Amino acid sequence: MRKSLLLLAMLLTICGYAETYNFARLDNSRGLSNNQITSTFKDSRGFIWFGSNFGLNRYDGYNIKVYKSIKNDTTSLPFNAVSRIQEDATGNLWISSGTSYFMYDIQKERFIHTLSPFLSSIGINFTPTIVEIDQQKNYYFYSPSAGIYKYNVNTRQLKHFIQSGIGSTLSKGNISSIKFDKGHFWALFQNGLLERFSEKTNRVDFRNTYVMENARGAYLSKNLFVDANGCPWIYPGLVDKGALQYDFQKSQWVYFGNDKRDFRGPADQYIASNFVRDIKQDHSGKVWIAADHGGVNIYDKESAKITVLQNDPTNPSSLSQNSPISLYCDNTGIMWVGTYKNGVAYYHPGMFKFEKSPCIFIIIQIWRQKIVIPFMKTGQAICGLEPMEEDCSSAKNQVRALHFIAIKRKIHRVSRQT
Repeated sequence: MRKSLLLLAMLLTICGYAETYNFARLDNSRGLSNNQITSTFKDSRGFIWFGSNFGLNRYDGYNIKVYKSIKNDTTSLPFNAVSRIQEDATGNLWISSGTSYFMYDIQKERFIHTLSPFLSSIGINFTPTIVEIDQQKNYYFYSPSAGIYKYNVNTRQLKHFIQSGIGSTLSKGNISSIKFDKGHFWALFQNGLLERFSEKTNRVDFRNTYVMENARGAYLSKNLFVDANGCPWIYPGLVDKGALQYDFQKSQWVYFGNDKRDFRGPADQYIASNFVRDIKQDHSGKVWIAADHGGVNIYDKESAKITVLQNDPTNPSSLSQNSPISLYCDNTGIMWVGTYKNGVAYYHPGMFKFEKSPCIFIIIQIWRQKIVIPFMKTGQAICGLEPMEEDCSSAKNQVRALHFIAIKRKIHRVSRQT
């Protein structure tokens, strides 16, 4: 038994291979309301929600339920174009269409168009243009006239962050994006100014004017992403092109662009398109850059190398389109790529691992010898071998299934009974 398990471990090592990116796809032929996927979100109950240019979609791993705006129905989706989805502490969804926000009541299964009664109950007496919910489910509300307010859901206290521009307070000016990072929040201003505010010390502890100083000729609104290392990414980057990442170790900006004439330093990186639509990070630490007409560009921060993923018309497991417009990494490590015209493509490192590896044929032979290999449990989003019972020493224990992906419970499963 021990020799067989050792042999299996050796075979898996020998049969290792470079990582390949095989995607599964979901589009309107499977029930999506629209193939232009502008946002993706996984809620606390396990449902995947897709915001599209024409309707909101809820996916349970098997079926898709579509929500659309219905004329004169005040409980239906108010706008068909959905740009962002978040979840609050009660499980309700906060949905945005541009700078307009509304709520989906999970218990009553209806949309709430007017948020002022709820906002007033927690002390917010203005209409926010930005609503952000952090990992602890605290609310951050912003409007140009009122500034930033934080509502702590545990203490039920409201805090105002003053924008006076004096000393270590937040600067004056309109804010276009707010993001969070381990006891801080970041504020990106419309003019390109970037500030990090420490909630522990109650002061701005990082302020940078590089983007603002290089904003001449820029017209597009800029977006902000903060990676797991606390490094901010701004896109579009220089003028209206590419993206910028601030490297704290080297105290410098790194530019990601499609024209090397725009490069300003040796660390700058070439990507397949200058039109960056979204940036997210996967569970391995790699940063995914959605480049319109350039596919997905994956940046490995350790090796400083980029892998470009694009559609291959002859390969149904390739990226479904070269115009990705939204990215989302869920808690199981699945990366969801929303495209402009071809729905959503999704990827996990374990989705097709055994199917694509020659080791599968050797493993099947070991199955026939009744050897139990507890590789992964049911419901985890990675393929593996599952014993029939918890007790691995039981004589009844036999390898029963291969898992390719689980979104909620046992989803997209390929079974083999021995």
